[in-house]
Amino acid sequence: MKKVARNKKKGNKTSAADFEIFEKECRWWIARLGLKGYAFHFEHSDNYSGVWKETSLASVYIQRNSRIVQFWLNKNWVEDLVTDWSVRSTAFHEVMEVFLDGLDYLISNRFILEGMQTEEIHKVIRTLENTFFKDDYDKRFTNGVSKRVPSKHGVAKKVAAPSGEEC
Repeated sequence: MKKVARNKKKGNKTSAADFEIFEKECRWWIARLGLKGYAFHFEHSDNYSGVWKETSLASVYIQRNSRIVQFWLNKNWVEDLVTDWSVRSTAFHEVMEVFLDGLDYLISNRFILEGMQTEEIHKVIRTLENTFFKDDYDKRFTNGVSKRVPSKHGVAKKVAAPSGEEC
């Protein structure tokens, strides 16, 4: 993807088309990471009063108890150029905030039960194993023919190659 700006000056406005790209990109990463059990809402707004800083490109608000997530794309980008790449990478950034929200909660909480941080870290690791690693493994090592054997945790076990070496 080219990082071609719509114009040469900073302080661009995001359009309705940019918002559509932002929402579609957020939804793509939400599905890719398997973020389920949330209600996702999207808004294209220039109202940054208290929700985000005036210079923010976008923001996300997560209601942990009700599992409601609100994404905002700022209409006025003060310091950055509006490009296809910048809109999509901003969407990815906001989805990563949802993905890592459990860790954020544990880090900010003074009192957590033993093992909670380990559980949350392994939730992140399992998601990455089951998304990025699996696809990349097949692309890198099997010419698209999966040699994975699922384990009880859903993570592939090593399989001996025909020569006896481990894959």
